[in-house]
Amino acid sequence: MGQKPGTGSGENTESDTGENSEIQTAAHGQVDAGTRQTFYLWEEGNMPSETEYTENNGGYADDPDFRPTVRTFPVPEGTEVKGAVLICAGGAFQYRSDQLDDSYVPDELDQVSADASACGMIYAFYGRLSVASTDVEKFGESDLPPTYFAYGTRDPFVEEFEECIQALEEAGVPVESQVLEGMPHGFGAEGGWIDGYDQWLGSIFAEG
Repeated sequence: MGQKPGTGSGENTESDTGENSEIQTAAHGQVDAGTRQTFYLWEEGNMPSETEYTENNGGYADDPDFRPTVRTFPVPEGTEVKGAVLICAGGAFQYRSDQLDDSYVPDELDQVSADASACGMIYAFYGRLSVASTDVEKFGESDLPPTYFAYGTRDPFVEEFEECIQALEEAGVPVESQVLEGMPHGFGAEGGWIDGYDQWLGSIFAEG
């Protein structure tokens, strides 16, 4: 689930990457497996949360009228399809509120299963804001998928990662970790973690 930078106004835009310029909604849009597309997650005026963000006075990527979107990235023709990966980009927990809006009306998107085969915590953790969850009982009751952690030793949240990992292991959740020596928070695709994660994720997909 991603945000489309620079399109807070919700206007349709043309991309130089071959992306379809017509933005449809996830519940009613037509998917083209060979084209990069962007879909609004919810219908206009009907989102399940409300925000207190009313003015873009901090140089944020999105204005207050931003509509959440998901963008598809199909694999090149001839590439073996191993599975689908949903990437939820970070943003310092500053841009969205998770308060539910009482006026929200459930739609077709709510009927889609959110079950995941695996979870990748790339300098992230189960928890809220900058505090990791360590609730072993809740983890055990939540039927969580195998989880992969990748983080750097210079990350200020190292202790949070380690406490979350320990709680998950105590709850019986399969966990694999890749600790990157000397790497800070927010390293993106750097640090050499992708190959290891790809191999781990491929083994999860292969197991069905």
